[in-house]
Amino acid sequence: MLALVTFKPQLVFPVLLALVAMRKWKTLIAFGTACLLLFGISVGIVGWRATLTYPRAVIEFSQLDGSIGGEHPEHMPNLRGFLTVSLPSQISSVAQTRIALIATAALLLAMVFRLRRSRQFSPISYSLVLTITLLVSYHAYLHDFALLVLPCTLTADYLLQSKWTMLHTGVAAIVAAFYVIPVAPSSMKATAVQMFATASLLAVLLWMVTEKPETIRR
Repeated sequence: MLALVTFKPQLVFPVLLALVAMRKWKTLIAFGTACLLLFGISVGIVGWRATLTYPRAVIEFSQLDGSIGGEHPEHMPNLRGFLTVSLPSQISSVAQTRIALIATAALLLAMVFRLRRSRQFSPISYSLVLTITLLVSYHAYLHDFALLVLPCTLTADYLLQSKWTMLHTGVAAIVAAFYVIPVAPSSMKATAVQMFATASLLAVLLWMVTEKPETIRR
């Protein structure tokens, strides 16, 4: 199933990193095998040339100006979009990219630190991985954040079956905000920033709530 997501590789890499941190070698081997199979299917459908040049086509698209059908980073509720909106215009695109890479590395290292002793995904740790995946994804719009429905559902289930604390109250408020922000009257840019801020808070709270699978009350 994870291999089927590789047409959007930015949504796969953080999950692979989590699997490495948790030493899920059989899962990683299965992922690689499935990717090889899908690669062969792609070659059979569109040929070698189109398959091998797909990464270059994606890079070229990311360099197009938004006015001619390219990307609109300012409308992305991820780390890239937030930096595009918040950093001064005097900062060059190269500097913005470096800042984004440093922040991305910090978030991924925090995720690995939290998962490194785990052998299984708990509902909360899985939610943490998906949330950070969307935050660090290079290309993600508001509709991509519909993937947060799964972490929100898993988190709600956890909250209902474990002892309630103030930390849980914070997580519940963040989850509720995800369903309010997209329908609130606001510009696309403002909505993207609000969604990024909410997802960042969710990641912090999930990082704090995450426990070893055997200690989670089920």
